[in-house]
Amino acid sequence: MVAMRHLGAFVILLLLPSVVAAGQIVRCTDTDKKEEEKTTGRVTLSFAQKLVDDWTTAVRAHTAGTIDEPVKTIASWPSGCFALVLGLVSRTPNAARTLIFGLSLHTDIAIAERYWLKDRPDAVVLVDGQVTRYIGRSAHWPIARQIAADLAARPGEGPRVAAWYRATAALMQEWRSLDLAGMHLEAGQTLFVDDPVLALYQGTLRQTFGDPRLYDYLRKRGSTEGLGRPPLATRHGASTELSMRLGPVPTSNATRVELGVARRELRRAMTLDPTLHEARIRLAHVLSRLGDDREAVEVVRSTLEAPLPPFLEFYAALILGRSEEQLGHYDEAGVAYARAAARFPGAPSAEIGRSRVALAQGRAPDALKILVEVVGPLSTGQQDPWSYYWQHDPDADTLLEAWRADLK
Repeated sequence: MVAMRHLGAFVILLLLPSVVAAGQIVRCTDTDKKEEEKTTGRVTLSFAQKLVDDWTTAVRAHTAGTIDEPVKTIASWPSGCFALVLGLVSRTPNAARTLIFGLSLHTDIAIAERYWLKDRPDAVVLVDGQVTRYIGRSAHWPIARQIAADLAARPGEGPRVAAWYRATAALMQEWRSLDLAGMHLEAGQTLFVDDPVLALYQGTLRQTFGDPRLYDYLRKRGSTEGLGRPPLATRHGASTELSMRLGPVPTSNATRVELGVARRELRRAMTLDPTLHEARIRLAHVLSRLGDDREAVEVVRSTLEAPLPPFLEFYAALILGRSEEQLGHYDEAGVAYARAAARFPGAPSAEIGRSRVALAQGRAPDALKILVEVVGPLSTGQQDPWSYYWQHDPDADTLLEAWRADLK
């Protein structure tokens, strides 16, 4: 068995039944109206226009990427106001420019509310499959997706909306927010079926769903509500229904179904963009987990000939070492593990891989020496760079910064 942990310690956020998840709508009414008029939920034309004016002023005054007064003001509005506002704004002159600023504002509110809503129990946090605490969810992600859908249908706005989906989906995966990423990618891939980066992100997400500890939790909970699925337009292989039923399905089978979806989405990403090395590395990992180490070696080896960021180089070398070891190619495995170890000196997975290869080659003293250095009393306690399960290249900050710069 490999030394590399599948997910040694991870945090997963899963949507629970909540007022936001259930789509509760707060009525948006004029506080100056008579009480009997308020109960009808009707809004006067003058009040509706005031809402549109106030929202438009706020989105145009907002500085992207900051928590300024427009963010605080609009965040305090009842969520029921925005369907009315967006419906009216979408029919105004120069609506696209106003809506793109609105997308920026509501995105920043949603990001800020990740920290503001800590005490509302909308989502559960898992660490190694165990519930540790609950946190809140922002209602502004669905509002932002509504704006994005409107913009995507307008001439010339598609690329900018696709870039927004890439940046925000990467952010959600960095947060380990699997429920948010699931719903977000489902919506994004519905709009942009052939976007290679969104296919890559979907494959990464399904690779994470293939962890047995997550599936065990979902089966006990009895629901996969809110996790999202690859949209129908991208399903060209085995159905995901096996893992969605949560009936008496063995965890190992459900894991293979999720990994099968990951394999399909990562292959799509590679086909759509052959230069996407990250998709190739992640595909090799999935193939290895599915027991196809020979193809995993073929897929991942070429990526190590290209310039890679450190965490992806470590990831690729580790996957190559693991697959070569599984095939009994110990010399090749040793070279790959050594490359991973050189990239992050003292990282336990690479060193334990080297130790295991030394033992398989009959070099027991070398194997013991490596183990003592990495886990013994004098070890440095270096951690593995496990961010590759959550981080992409470019990372979310880089993508968001580029998207925001395009607003100017």
